[in-house]
Amino acid sequence: MTENQKQLRLLNIQNLATFIYILSLIISIVLTNYDKRNIQKKEKFCSPSTYRKWSVFNRTLVIALTLTFLYVNYESKKIAQEKGEKLNSFNLQIGASFLSLAATFIAFYVVVYYQDYTTISGIENPSI
Repeated sequence: MTENQKQLRLLNIQNLATFIYILSLIISIVLTNYDKRNIQKKEKFCSPSTYRKWSVFNRTLVIALTLTFLYVNYESKKIAQEKGEKLNSFNLQIGASFLSLAATFIAFYVVVYYQDYTTISGIENPSI
């Protein structure tokens, strides 16, 4: 595979992951609306167990997306290394990806192991 083909492949992966990320954000919006309806004592559009399943699914999806972006960053670094480019920015991106991955695992843990989880408790970073 040529260098250009590798770069195009990584960009295609990144485009697909970004689209899936947008879907994850839509799921987050729906889950937040469930919490709003719960606080307002309005009729909910799903059961608490369904809400929980969607929360776990969404957090799992975000872990997969974070791993995907980590892979893209790593592969981009390899291409840059082959071209003899400076690697500082790539190393920083990979480091940031690892930090994001740690945050997504913590958020996943909270959803799975704490029964009283709501999106309000996770509001400080809705994209994770």
